[in-house]
Amino acid sequence: MAMTQYNNTGKDVDITDLITNISPTETPLMTLLGKADAAKGVIHSWEEDKLRDPAENAKVEGFDYSVDTKDEPRLLDNVCQIFAAGYGVTKTSQAVHRKNIKNKMAYNMRAAMKEIALDVEYALINNENKVTGNDDTARKMGGLPYFVKTNVMDNGGTARPLTWDLINSTIEAVKAAGGSPDHIVVSLRNKRVISSLLPINTTRNADIGNKKIGAVIDVFVSDFGVLNVLPDRWLGNADVYVLSSEYFGLSYLRPFKTEELPNTSDALKKEIVGELTLEARAEKASARITDLDGIVPTE
Repeated sequence: MAMTQYNNTGKDVDITDLITNISPTETPLMTLLGKADAAKGVIHSWEEDKLRDPAENAKVEGFDYSVDTKDEPRLLDNVCQIFAAGYGVTKTSQAVHRKNIKNKMAYNMRAAMKEIALDVEYALINNENKVTGNDDTARKMGGLPYFVKTNVMDNGGTARPLTWDLINSTIEAVKAAGGSPDHIVVSLRNKRVISSLLPINTTRNADIGNKKIGAVIDVFVSDFGVLNVLPDRWLGNADVYVLSSEYFGLSYLRPFKTEELPNTSDALKKEIVGELTLEARAEKASARITDLDGIVPTE
């Protein structure tokens, strides 16, 4: 993609879409989750309901109607986090002719967009808690470890290996809770561990038409279906997530846009700013495997 595209005038460029797609291999989770409904305030809320368990349902002829009383849906929320990255260039540097960079300001803008995408990815994976913030404290959204609480497969703090049975049992728990797990998010090391668990003659990847993630995705064949294995370099070796990705999304209060900064020196300065949060519906439909040792079994 040419650098000049990011600095064209007279065009309504969607900075949020550019940030989402500019480096999909480096921000796989952000790319996978996509957009949810727009946030309406700094506290973004949504409702979560559940069905009763199945029971015997048989009525005699002429039965009297009755209405069951349902509980009110549960209200959940997350906090919108502000992400920003400034960039600039001296006017001299902008004027200098370069062999490989046609527009230094546009080049720096691209770098800032990549950095913001990486920061969002980091928050999604690492934010254990949400922070409402105040005049002195920045708001922070809760990430995957904040929301995925029901199906947490731990080992009491003792590191243990990632095994096929452990993954399969976790997928079973997610399916039993009503989920439709489709992705296993792993660190680069645990991607190697999963590969070592599969027999040599097992199909290890699948061609897909969805270019959102990539042309080829590694897969894990479980007793409950085939799941895509999504390596994420920002995830630690102690954790693996089994996700029903349809229940997650990014809600934007302020889509990313470029702000012009005052010209107070012989330089050009801008800042990319956006505000968003993670929307997590039906967290029981996903799981977290933790207390892993990240050791690749010897062949």
